[in-house]
Amino acid sequence: MKDRITGWPIPKSEVDNLSLREELILATHGNEEQQQQITNLCRKSPLFWINLFAWTFNVKSVNDDGVEIPSETQHVPFITWPVQDDAFMKLYHAVEGGNDALVDKSRDMGASWICITLATWYWLFSPNSQVLLVSRVEDLVDRRGDPDTLMWKIDYLLENIPDWMLPGSRALFERGGDCRTHLQLVNPKTNSTISGQATTGHVGRGGRRTFVLFDEMAAMQNADDAWRSAADTTSCRIANSTPIGP
Repeated sequence: MKDRITGWPIPKSEVDNLSLREELILATHGNEEQQQQITNLCRKSPLFWINLFAWTFNVKSVNDDGVEIPSETQHVPFITWPVQDDAFMKLYHAVEGGNDALVDKSRDMGASWICITLATWYWLFSPNSQVLLVSRVEDLVDRRGDPDTLMWKIDYLLENIPDWMLPGSRALFERGGDCRTHLQLVNPKTNSTISGQATTGHVGRGGRRTFVLFDEMAAMQNADDAWRSAADTTSCRIANSTPIGP
């Protein structure tokens, strides 16, 4: 397929995709001009960056009979499905246009990864972005070594991009580094941040955010109050959830 914004061809087969990723890594190694060209393309299009630089962590997969089985490979390139392309672009346009969005999802569709990857793209490439991640309890936002948490996914994404793409030395953005504290990630070059908190009736009150993500919102006890409170904080609230009950 061709990237919808840059027009660049993006291979969707894993073999071809990995081959292009390798070519880009080799071409940009120690070459600041090439690095800047690729950075400009990534800044223009989240799908370009995701499909050629982002990775995901899978603990299970589905066989040809539709049965869930343990994944043979946990670390896989993030190669988006067509439905994920649509989801990314709808969320991107919601953020840019200042509109709310709902991700009414089934399980294992990668919806949380989509939301988190979009937040990471804004942190890397959009100056002064302020993203707030909200989940039912604090431990679901950030807990050391837990792949189910939102901040762990961001850490994982940053661990797997080239050093030159980071806005400083890698140690700054590792957990416990100067720019990566509990529930907080700071980009020192662009002043962008990603913060996290548990659900309360006063989400983001007093601050201003590029967007606020409510992850698994159907499980939040204070969801209605939190949603209303966030309206004073941002023009884009994203609710991401599988259904619970009717």
